Amino acid sequence: MIKGEPMKLILIALLFLTGCSVNVEKKDPPKVVYVSTPLQLPIKPEYPKVKGNDLDCLSDSTKRELLNRDIVMKNYIGDLETVILSTQKNK
Repeated sequence: MIKGEPMKLILIALLFLTGCSVNVEKKDPPKVVYVSTPLQLPIKPEYPKVKGNDLDCLSDSTKRELLNRDIVMKNYIGDLETVILSTQKNK
């Protein structure tokens, strides 16, 4: 059997290696909630009215392009309004 100083070193090493076991409860990280500021819808501008006679000088393809542009713009405005309304609480 080992006696003296080596035995003391072995006992101290065993104490440090075994240590104390502590049960640590795993906690979920704190829940983060993002709250957006309610946005207001801007006032819609009044589009100038264009008479059919004013468009007579345009080609049919240009008239279709203008109509398509208006449709795309109205859809885009509708999408933006949906996003703005989603920030408001009274759903």
